[in-house]
Amino acid sequence: MKIAECRMKDPKCGSSRGLAAKVAQELHEGKTSDAIGAELDKLLKEGPPLLSDPVKIPLDGAPSRGPASAKITIVEFSDFQ
Repeated sequence: MKIAECRMKDPKCGSSRGLAAKVAQELHEGKTSDAIGAELDKLLKEGPPLLSDPVKIPLDGAPSRGPASAKITIVEFSDFQ
């Protein structure tokens, strides 16, 4: 699907919003359509940026729900002061 088509059909799409912003930025910088197309191809091949490596948080004795062998653990921090 083309970026403009996606923006029209699904305005909340974060991917097309980011790509459209990149196109606008590069047009503002005066780049040619071929250069912009090459940059978009590069971005699409690389995929979205990954977060940094997972951080190990010791949870011994902390209240928890779900299996201890879960692939993903969500840790909530709160301060009631």
